[in-house]
Amino acid sequence: MPSALRRLALLSLLVLAACGGGGGGGGGGGGEPAPTDATPPTQPTSGPGGSTYPYAGVVESVHGSGDTQYWVFEPASPGTGTHPLVVFLHGWNVLDVESYRGWLEHLAKRGNVVVYPRYQTSALTSPTTFTGNVVTALRAALVELASGGHATVDPSRAGVVGHSFGGVLAANLAARAAAESLPTMRAVMCAEPGTGGFGVYEDYGDVPAGTLLLAIAGEDDAVVGTTDAKRIFRETTAVPLADKDYVLLRTDAHGTPALLADHQAPGGGVVIELDAFDWRGFWRWFNALLDAAFTGANRDVCLGNTATQRDLGAWSDGVPVKEPLVTDAP
Repeated sequence: MPSALRRLALLSLLVLAACGGGGGGGGGGGGEPAPTDATPPTQPTSGPGGSTYPYAGVVESVHGSGDTQYWVFEPASPGTGTHPLVVFLHGWNVLDVESYRGWLEHLAKRGNVVVYPRYQTSALTSPTTFTGNVVTALRAALVELASGGHATVDPSRAGVVGHSFGGVLAANLAARAAAESLPTMRAVMCAEPGTGGFGVYEDYGDVPAGTLLLAIAGEDDAVVGTTDAKRIFRETTAVPLADKDYVLLRTDAHGTPALLADHQAPGGGVVIELDAFDWRGFWRWFNALLDAAFTGANRDVCLGNTATQRDLGAWSDGVPVKEPLVTDAP
């Protein structure tokens, strides 16, 4: 077990990475060819990661205070129908929404009601409280959303996505939801999950059958590595292999700028610039995971090691972006 000081140092790396500091990952070294002038793929106009949205605007609000404060992002002019619930869990010490704003607004404009629990007041908040803080904030958010003046949420269509420490908390929430009388998280995506050495894991055997799950790691993630992504994949034993995948994102330095599979790969569009790994990777996979969980659509985009799942587009010279490795045996 690492010392407390070592754990805090590792957590400091988490926040530096999440805010755009720290090392920038690998790629392009070790005798690989020099990068070309080719540019990366842009955001597609359609499909699960695309820029065409059914809702033009987003309404943002913030509620509560302290360790259980939360934001809500919901589609503007939502109409009278119901909307899926998405819980979005940030990296350690990312205490506002700016690092993930692009992704949050993307989800809301697709018609989801997104709850963003803060779960910590500062770097001094004990990680042992994080999961409980998420549970408390989500419970309060559901009360707020039911009070009127918000888009109507369908609790039978709920999913969770988290990055870094939030990736572990996403799995924790999925494991605890039933015991806490919270909506079942039917779609779960853990993006580069890791805790910096704090063992704050739930029993992932409690993640129920019927869940669709992606555990995603970056090959050049020097902050959290691949350990917790593999742990979550392996220990969610009630989820059949057909309903989950372990995905290893790979750096591609073919063009300029390079696509780096480091801890900053899931960007937000404000602090960390968006790129093809967002639109064609994380965003697309999670949107498709929600679709597959709720309607059965787009399953081939997010699960099954299909060519569609692995397709991250092509550089401007036509060379395909290096495919991620997808496996059921990490």
